[in-house]
Amino acid sequence: MEFKGFDKIGMDTSALIILSICPSNLEDFKDRFCPVERVFYHAAKVHHEIIGVLINTFCFDKDEAKGWWDRLVKTLNLNIVYWHKNFKEEIENKVIEANKQVVLESGKSKFRIGLPDIKIISCFLNEGVNKVYTLDKGFGNTCIKLGMGVLMLPPEYIRKSNEIRKLNKKFYRTQKKGD
Repeated sequence: MEFKGFDKIGMDTSALIILSICPSNLEDFKDRFCPVERVFYHAAKVHHEIIGVLINTFCFDKDEAKGWWDRLVKTLNLNIVYWHKNFKEEIENKVIEANKQVVLESGKSKFRIGLPDIKIISCFLNEGVNKVYTLDKGFGNTCIKLGMGVLMLPPEYIRKSNEIRKLNKKFYRTQKKGD
């Protein structure tokens, strides 16, 4: 679907996790950062990554994690973009080269991104996404090198998400001991 005159915003896994963990983060984000002229996108593979993180890192059960994902998609009206094999030669190589430049210019090997991120950025480029939300510096710097803007989530979202993770782990450990 073509959205002319709209900001096409890509949502990386890291940003979507921060929004999905805490209901107040998601509601605040919707109120503050979701004007009508913004259209949000996520890569198809992100769905399973987020559910896995919600289960394995934040101690949600499977149904609860799927419910949070569904709420996130509905609240942000997320559009899905798919990776296609035809990206491999042209777009993926462009992303790989941009990331090599980022690593070389920064001197930081930790900015090297893996194949999943290469595919996500390739999807965004193919879709014409012009800005992304991410917490991953390698991902973000590669997007900047490719001409996309990088948007930041408010620091309090990250703080609240970390608190929830700690509380969930503590509760989960307490429940395991009680079994």
